[in-house]
Amino acid sequence: MPAWETEALWQVHIALQQAQDGKPDASGLGGLLQEVGEDCHPPQAAADIVGRLNRVLAVLLLDIPAVRTLATALALSTPQDTHVQTAYEQIHTAWATAGIH
Repeated sequence: MPAWETEALWQVHIALQQAQDGKPDASGLGGLLQEVGEDCHPPQAAADIVGRLNRVLAVLLLDIPAVRTLATALALSTPQDTHVQTAYEQIHTAWATAGIH
């Protein structure tokens, strides 16, 4: 993923976080975030949506081969095999090293 796309996604995350926190500049976005959450099946809290985006960004920002392996497997709904399990373990290790639990 090109750096500019990651940066744009990060800016979306920041805006959603501000909306969730009730910042006055993001009040319109806060309402939209709530509506999106209500339209999910099952309904999701705004905090859950922002939290999931945070986890996606944490994975994307690692930029290691294991991320691409796992992302491809998830996107293609491929069965879990040793390569996918190894990729997951490598990502988990990288998160732990970075202090993300």
